[in-house]
Amino acid sequence: MLLYSVQPLSVWNDLSQGRVVTATPFDADPQSCEGADEAWREPYTWLSEQMRARAIEGLPNEPTPAFPMWAWHWYNGWRSQKPDLRTRTMRDWSLTHRMVLLHLDIDASRVLLSDYDGWHWCLNYWYLGRDRETRAFQREVKEALNTSYFKSKPLPDPGYDARLRKTWERMFDLPAMRPILQTSMKKQIVQATLWQLTKADVISAVEFGMHQPSHPISFQTHPHLPTP
Repeated sequence: MLLYSVQPLSVWNDLSQGRVVTATPFDADPQSCEGADEAWREPYTWLSEQMRARAIEGLPNEPTPAFPMWAWHWYNGWRSQKPDLRTRTMRDWSLTHRMVLLHLDIDASRVLLSDYDGWHWCLNYWYLGRDRETRAFQREVKEALNTSYFKSKPLPDPGYDARLRKTWERMFDLPAMRPILQTSMKKQIVQATLWQLTKADVISAVEFGMHQPSHPISFQTHPHLPTP
């Protein structure tokens, strides 16, 4: 499976020296986690549990908890899989430090795909469903608990909390997410999570950021592909 991952340059430095790179919750996803507080640990833990439940291969054999590494499968719809380094988003992510765009080739058994926008329902502790279903759940919670999931995170009743969390699993069903979010394949953003990266996973690498020109990084290439 071909993926792209934006990481700090330090990640490439580790990979280039033959190290296996894993993540903690606050460096797993540089795009989403920069400046995040401890409250973000819970959704990342939930996603890690989902990866374990689906037997995603590559789980590190380490005593500390493992968290996912982040990549893109469709950065801006199925026709635009590669992140555009010229966009404001990419420039903002790399204002203060150099970054690297990694083009990866990883076996599908090591990857869990999910809807990027749907992931934000998990991050925000929202109910992930179509409008009518969501409103019905909100009314039910209000009548039973006199609160909402906007005010009480988590909901004080374990049953309602479990029902809300269960909806997050819909983000792994990419076709089902399109009507929920009222989008299409042309616009759907698909993220990929995996347990670890190695240099053998990398097809090519481009260094960028800090208002300096981007440039490809030369290295001994992926063993199954031609030199980029």
